[in-house]
Amino acid sequence: KQKKQKILKEVKSLAKLDSEYVVKYYHSWLESNHLFIQMEFCSQSLKSFINDKPIVFERQPEDHMNSVFEYFISCEIFKELLECVQYLHSCDPPVIHRDLKPDNILITNKFRSNRCVKLCDFGLATEHDPQLHTASRYEHSFVGTFRYIAPEVYTRRKYNYKSDIFSLSLIGEEIFSLDLQPSTSFSAQESLFNSSTICLYKTLQSMTNYEFRQRPECWEVLAKHNEWSIDKNFVVKYYNSWSEEKHVFIHMEYCCQTLGDVIKDKAIVFGRQLPEAMNLYEYFISCEILREHLQCLQYIHKLNPPVIHRDLKPANILIVNNNNNRFVKLGDFVVATDHGMTSMSHTLNIGSLQYMAPEVFQSRYNTKVDIYSLAVISQHLFNLFNIEKPQETYSLTTFSANFHKLYQIIKQMSLGLADDRPTSG
Repeated sequence: KQKKQKILKEVKSLAKLDSEYVVKYYHSWLESNHLFIQMEFCSQSLKSFINDKPIVFERQPEDHMNSVFEYFISCEIFKELLECVQYLHSCDPPVIHRDLKPDNILITNKFRSNRCVKLCDFGLATEHDPQLHTASRYEHSFVGTFRYIAPEVYTRRKYNYKSDIFSLSLIGEEIFSLDLQPSTSFSAQESLFNSSTICLYKTLQSMTNYEFRQRPECWEVLAKHNEWSIDKNFVVKYYNSWSEEKHVFIHMEYCCQTLGDVIKDKAIVFGRQLPEAMNLYEYFISCEILREHLQCLQYIHKLNPPVIHRDLKPANILIVNNNNNRFVKLGDFVVATDHGMTSMSHTLNIGSLQYMAPEVFQSRYNTKVDIYSLAVISQHLFNLFNIEKPQETYSLTTFSANFHKLYQIIKQMSLGLADDRPTSG
């Protein structure tokens, strides 16, 4: 009887919470004394995602993340999860889920609203009644899954919707492969992004505060998103990943074309023969692409520690529509690495040969290998490989002085000695 009541309660909750943040409820019916619920199909749970992630990124589950892409993916998943719980807590009256755990957080492949995380299993959910849950002097019910239960629920004290915040912190601990136990000393030096991970670690710890009133709201954690995450305006957005027959599939933001496509089509669009100078419009567009690419590089190079992409080429620079007045993003971080400022030692022969800086062959290099790669990309972008004497060719244009400055900068970016090259800033 108790189980039946739980299921009926879930049906009512799902029917009421019709939102992109919650698994969609379609229909329910009784058949042979059994209650059936038809809901939206979701391909996997957050639990399977957490289990698969270390395998996909080739690390041991207990090790810290060693991939910029994995950290970015984890930030996006956690952000969407916070938004889901924020939706519940902003209902009138607020809804307390009371059983948040990776099994009850689902991943969908349908991205109509550019989201992939949804909440399910509302059998223990309840509307927050301040008189009943927060002000009552009576003992309260013990509900939820022990591993993720807030201390005030476990000890049957009064509580409010911030019991969900405690559960979220423990889920975040698993998503980011951290250890929030007081007995554990956290070293940011062991993590991929010192400053971002320190902020994340402190935020998750504040969410585990024994006194529930001292825990932050979901919107407060989301407000710090730019401090603990990677800005998706510069990096291609991740949605989902799954394994099928020993193959890993990654579903990412759709980008309409690569920079390679733009370089190939640009001359045709503007009716230019390859040895000819660009007209003013094509030159302006090319400068904008270079400027946005530099901003993307500056962003990853200013992370703490800096991230070296190590495989910059036109095929890995993507063009996206409707991106906050930007259209250039970096993709393919498979060989990216964090750069330790005290050590220049890295893997040799990483990247695509045509765009590879000379020092990569010696395995001692820094972020300026990306500057060299960008110089080679710029030579393709501005068609310098097909013009015998570029400065003479552009001397008759109305922007010859601008081109001369650009030409000198590209030459400096491609210098053999890394120390002589400029930075992305």
